[in-house]
Amino acid sequence: MLRIRPLFVVAVSLFLMESCAAEPRHAFHDVPMDDGTRLATDVYLPADGDGPWPVVLARSTYGRKHAGFASYYQGGYAVVVQDVRGMGDSEGEPYVFRAEGWQPGMRDGADTVAWIRAQPWCNGVIGTVGGSALAMTQALLAPATPHLSAQVLELVPTNFYHHSHYQGGVLRKNLMEGWLTAIEQPHLVGEFKAHPYDDVFWSWYDADAVAERINAPGLFVNGWYDIFAQGTIDGFLARETRGADGAREANYLIMKWSPHGSDVTQDYRHHENRFELKVSEIRDKFLRFHLQEDARALDGVAKVHYYVMGDDAPGAPGNVWRTADQWPPYPTEETAFHLHPDGHLRQAAPRAESGALGFDYDPADPYPTHGGPNLLPNLPAGPFDQRALRTAREDLLYFTSPE
Repeated sequence: MLRIRPLFVVAVSLFLMESCAAEPRHAFHDVPMDDGTRLATDVYLPADGDGPWPVVLARSTYGRKHAGFASYYQGGYAVVVQDVRGMGDSEGEPYVFRAEGWQPGMRDGADTVAWIRAQPWCNGVIGTVGGSALAMTQALLAPATPHLSAQVLELVPTNFYHHSHYQGGVLRKNLMEGWLTAIEQPHLVGEFKAHPYDDVFWSWYDADAVAERINAPGLFVNGWYDIFAQGTIDGFLARETRGADGAREANYLIMKWSPHGSDVTQDYRHHENRFELKVSEIRDKFLRFHLQEDARALDGVAKVHYYVMGDDAPGAPGNVWRTADQWPPYPTEETAFHLHPDGHLRQAAPRAESGALGFDYDPADPYPTHGGPNLLPNLPAGPFDQRALRTAREDLLYFTSPE
């Protein structure tokens, strides 16, 4: 049996254990999927009362024992935590995410929701929670069942080809190979490399393309230096503009300053006001509104919260939280900028006789990644000063626009 120990604390940072929490009632179930495969599932019921309750579901690639759920079962929810197929204590082939969506015969999330709805402790209202890989299972579940009332998706890609595997059509080598190795599924590296183009294989991992089938509104949370920042924004917009009646125009977006993990960087001094917005408070209001029929829970909560980055020099503009009614916050106009041989970006096109620029590329010594949206500890993430590398190496082309 494959057992996966927790690898990335950030993937479960949504769940905070309260030391004073009353112990819930716990039961373990081997929940059968449509093909007979059994998935290891923990059920936690509130310590008091007979129910039925609304349910909070988390489907995990990192095991079931790593997270506390006091804020949920104390708040009047039943909590269900499940190991996905082939991971943790669940049966099945270890092929991460393949059985999570709407592909015929591979609908573990939808099968689990159907099982929950049949239990006497469920009142028929179900929401899902989780970050990173746990949010990816949510994204794939959303189009597969009409029986979800809300989702909290933190650090999520919603189109796996473009957001997680082949950003801009280019393989995200360190991210994909590193993560699959970390979860002990390196055998899938070749499988994903065998599909370098956005073909039918990836259509089963593209929730945005079938947004019209999603009726669960989402609270989407991410940060500017996260590996899935664009995916979270795209997922929000897909549901907001093209979702089914329950989801369309009912979603919320929070964009923080942060990378996927720690926000420590030697090159940038973060402002302490980045912690002024409490994501957990908005999350709890969002769930109360959709799962507990608290019609006033979201009163005064803006549709969009976003942190504006800025220079870390004292008194510099930026480094503030702002709100908006939509994304993007202001009307935008697509504008072309052109590369000029003097290293500038300008709206005016260069003369036709300007020629070409190039550099010598050495695959044995590629230009190094220095900060940015990274996941694994071998590549630190976040805002890093690029000037030291830029002046020391010649294997790059560099263009700048006016301020």
